[in-house]
Amino acid sequence: MSTDVRVSSNAVALSQQAVETLDYLASLFLELQRTAAKLYDEAYRADYPAERLRDQLIMMVDELGSAGINGSKVLKGNLFEIRLHFGISNYCDPDAVSALRYNLIRRGIAKGVLTDLFTGTVRYAFKESAKAILDRMKLPDEVRKLYQQCASKTPILTVSQSPSAAPAND
Repeated sequence: MSTDVRVSSNAVALSQQAVETLDYLASLFLELQRTAAKLYDEAYRADYPAERLRDQLIMMVDELGSAGINGSKVLKGNLFEIRLHFGISNYCDPDAVSALRYNLIRRGIAKGVLTDLFTGTVRYAFKESAKAILDRMKLPDEVRKLYQQCASKTPILTVSQSPSAAPAND
């Protein structure tokens, strides 16, 4: 008599010990997910008022604060001082950069130094119809692989209790 068990119609045959291990790991995963979901919910409820207050303090200092060092704004109380400054980011909004470049050109500012200021790049994005069209095309395997690499791949793991299994004790 064989102890192998088939876990789905086209899955490999697993030993009884492997099936029990799989069931244990799936059960543990679901329990950890439930625990994490409860903690995330508690953290969100605790963090939400703090984030709202943070946003209000930012607006208050921005509107009422006096000029500080390096372009910061400062509000001083008896016990606390709130300073607002904006950090420098490496990210630049491409639309804002294009608008700045266009305005410099239109106003005749920065003539002769545009190539020192800006670098041009061309980026492409798919139209909504692209998937349907490309799926109908008979693309060479190499080209199809390149197309498939364009899509973002987010792993999605779904663990659920088998319909034939007894309900778990919660």
